[in-house]
Amino acid sequence: AAALARDCAAEIDAEGGIQTRNPEELLEVFTLLTWAAQALAEAGPGGTPAHLAAIERIAPALRALRHADGGLARFHGGGRGLAGRLDLALANAGVKALAHPGLTMGFARLSGGRTSVVVDAADPPGGRAGRLAHASTLAFELTSGRRPVVVNCGSGTPFGPAWQRASRATASHSTLAIEGFSSSRFGARSNEALVDSAHVVLVRQAVGEAGHHLVLAQDGWSATHGLTHSR
Repeated sequence: AAALARDCAAEIDAEGGIQTRNPEELLEVFTLLTWAAQALAEAGPGGTPAHLAAIERIAPALRALRHADGGLARFHGGGRGLAGRLDLALANAGVKALAHPGLTMGFARLSGGRTSVVVDAADPPGGRAGRLAHASTLAFELTSGRRPVVVNCGSGTPFGPAWQRASRATASHSTLAIEGFSSSRFGARSNEALVDSAHVVLVRQAVGEAGHHLVLAQDGWSATHGLTHSR
């Protein structure tokens, strides 16, 4: 329990995110932490404060990454998750906190009625955490009711190394792409971290009478083409 508490404090940030910025991986972590807390409670002592606090932080983060149809946004190697798994995990945890305003794990959320938009609004993860990161800066997904309208390709890992590499490229995401140049480039092997990464240089988010307002910009093609992408 003590080792788990240390890992929770070290690996789960203050907003409930993880370094890989992979929403489906965050759901897996959340599910395992919830199961562990339930097992420890049944055994007697229960989870440590750090363990339980990590669950409390992750739940609203997952709600921010949840589309209107109950699936997760597809980013950085993560998929939608099994149907119903996210809602079941949130129900089992019993955490009622709603999604926080602002960015969650580097993603911005816009929603109204039964429509949700999730946007990659931060730099790609680097180092070991970025081993399977995607060049998806400023990409977005949009879901209306039960219908995904705009999506990313998701992970190509199940289809082999070539598809894994292709799925990480900017062209596999719902954002601006320049032929032959991803916004972040990666090395010769498909499991390498991105190099020459794009940096988000502007994030402006607000909610007013007219609705949600989000302006973003990234400099991924500044060195190669002298361009900054804004949306």
